[in-house]
Amino acid sequence: MYGRSTAGRGAFGQATSGVGVWGATVSGYALRASGRVTFDDASGTATITAGTKSKTVTPGFDLTTSTKVLVTLLGNPGGSTVVQRVAVNATTDTFTVYLTADATASTKFAWFVIS
Repeated sequence: MYGRSTAGRGAFGQATSGVGVWGATVSGYALRASGRVTFDDASGTATITAGTKSKTVTPGFDLTTSTKVLVTLLGNPGGSTVVQRVAVNATTDTFTVYLTADATASTKFAWFVIS
């Protein structure tokens, strides 16, 4: 498949169920991008409020027991506080980010859901 465009989409794949676009390789890269990449709905930001140590996020799509969530703090929650863990709840389609201690300042974080 090859796609090229001076505006809009160079290539597009869509499926009612299953996979809209699939890339595979024995050696090399199944997906490679040059430039910025956007993952609609699979990423976002949220804030852990000062005085608390966790935040539950509802990303708006189904999560499974094999879902992985990457989290990066975008601010300093205070002291030596860091991300302790992320717990995925496939029943409620939510995930909760836990800090090692209560944040002394409201702290924004970025999240990215894989699979």
